Amino acid sequence: MHVQQVVDVLEIANNDLPVVEARFKRLRNDVSILQYQKYVCKKNLYQMNNQIETTSRLLNSFRISCERERREVEHLYNEKGKARGYRNRI
Repeated sequence: MHVQQVVDVLEIANNDLPVVEARFKRLRNDVSILQYQKYVCKKNLYQMNNQIETTSRLLNSFRISCERERREVEHLYNEKGKARGYRNRI
């Protein structure tokens, strides 16, 4: 390289360096923001998964209770029918 070429390269570097440094700082800040957002999203996802699990267990419990109540109503309905049958025989 000739001396003039080196001078030209250094002038270009000096002019662009502040722009590159500013862009680097913005990008580094953007990365920090994205990492924090990722952390918050992971935390929210974990909480939502826990809520889904808890709600699923509660829903299953309600389903079991409803089934139990349905069988009890069916049993009472059958008993009522038997009682009517006995009453009609008398």
